[in-house]
Amino acid sequence: MPPRNSLIAWSLYHLAAWTILLFLPHLVWMKNHDWITITYGLRRGASEQALWWHHLWRPVEFLLTQAAILAPLLLVSIIGMIGLLAALFAFGIALYFTAKRLLGFEIAFTGFTTLVILISGIGGLILVAIAHVGEYVARIYDEVKNRPSYIVKSSSMSESHD
Repeated sequence: MPPRNSLIAWSLYHLAAWTILLFLPHLVWMKNHDWITITYGLRRGASEQALWWHHLWRPVEFLLTQAAILAPLLLVSIIGMIGLLAALFAFGIALYFTAKRLLGFEIAFTGFTTLVILISGIGGLILVAIAHVGEYVARIYDEVKNRPSYIVKSSSMSESHD
């Protein structure tokens, strides 16, 4: 679509409407609570204790810490996905060799097909189970931290406003 016709496209207006609908409840909540998250962030950023580079380094430090903590669990999840693919592949092999056996085209040694299918299938399912356990441990870790979304030290609203 040429740039001069981009404002005519209905998809742009649909996107804007959906964005407003999705953010409207949050904006109403913010207005009813005196824009508390924005004012808190502005006051915190204006404090004399925080140096200008802390605003750049703290998020990077947090992300690196979380990556170091959750990387093994992510690795287990990836291995679980590989295990799921192995189990599906084993199921495909089972169907293929069962069809070959029923049609009389079997050329493999006796028991080889069964052994390969069982090892691939059970190994894949074990990897999937380990991935589920890893995800469960990750959820427990996040829940145990019990961190609030944000902390408000003080509020300008009176107690009777609640």
